[in-house]
Amino acid sequence: MGMLNKWEIRNLCNRDYWVGAIRESNNYGKFEVIGYTNSSNVKIRFLETGYEKTVAIYNVKKGNIGDPLYNNTKFKGKVYSSNNYGDFEIVDYIKSSKIKVRFLDTGYEMYTQYNSILEGTVRDRYSPVYFGVGYLGEGGLPTITNGY
Repeated sequence: MGMLNKWEIRNLCNRDYWVGAIRESNNYGKFEVIGYTNSSNVKIRFLETGYEKTVAIYNVKKGNIGDPLYNNTKFKGKVYSSNNYGDFEIVDYIKSSKIKVRFLDTGYEMYTQYNSILEGTVRDRYSPVYFGVGYLGEGGLPTITNGY
């Protein structure tokens, strides 16, 4: 190995300091620095989800790092109740406006929003609501054909 310039020396010092360090993000739990190439190429791994990504050292210092898998692990499997259709569980959390739920009684799955879950307004289209036997179902089927 030949002579190192000041930037190579600085990166070696930073690599020794940062690699293996465990830090806390602002909203997504703890992460570990697993690689350091330079200040704009730092590889991290979230401890809770195992998600890995490359970020800048500035974001590591500030804790401004997001984990797209965090909400999925936080909410997946959690059971809520709707106002009129029974209990359902969260199957997949993509984002707050797209959450997949499954009703426990009927097995019906659908996408909904987080505010609908909190308000209990999620509707099970396979739940018998008309005289205890009829249900809404899915699709755009006509209710009247040829006048009948």
